[in-house]
Amino acid sequence: MIAANDIICSTSSEPGWRACESGELQPRVRSLVRGKVVIIGEDVPDIDRHKTVVGDVAGFVLQADYVESLLDNRLIHPVSDIFNWTARIGHFCIV
Repeated sequence: MIAANDIICSTSSEPGWRACESGELQPRVRSLVRGKVVIIGEDVPDIDRHKTVVGDVAGFVLQADYVESLLDNRLIHPVSDIFNWTARIGHFCIV
């Protein structure tokens, strides 16, 4: 991982932060992030943790996984209507 302040820059004309231009990045950071999507986040255990099938995960890790899934074309595709109706009927029979 790279520290967020290695890839964001402050602006002198406006308050706040902006994405650094390529020439503003350290060579090590530039080589690591070239051609990649960068997710900036913080792990705050009491605020942004999520229970998943793989355990307790920070929110920014989930966001990174979502982006990676989209880029790899690993999408959740809708199932057929017959499967939906069968599942609904089965749910009502069990309840």
